[in-house]
Amino acid sequence: MERKTYKDSTVINKLNKEYYAVKMNVESTEKITFGGNTYENKNAKKVNSIHQIPLLMASRKNKPFSLPATVILDENFIATARYFQFLNSKQLLKTIQ
Repeated sequence: MERKTYKDSTVINKLNKEYYAVKMNVESTEKITFGGNTYENKNAKKVNSIHQIPLLMASRKNKPFSLPATVILDENFIATARYFQFLNSKQLLKTIQ
């Protein structure tokens, strides 16, 4: 998605105009404070460890964590949509209208 979808000028304009787009390395070792809580990668010394924030926002019940994951939050930071697949420009634009 980074090489195709997020290079599309229509996607870029829409995101810049109406959203705060955040990209995160799921293996990050940084401590991140969000919503008054601090999150970290508790298994940072292990191979393919996943930070707590992606696990919290992009996990699904009874399914393994998978990428790519796109999570849309509203102004109150409530997840309104989660996508666990490649979205082309047209599909992404449809989800953020």
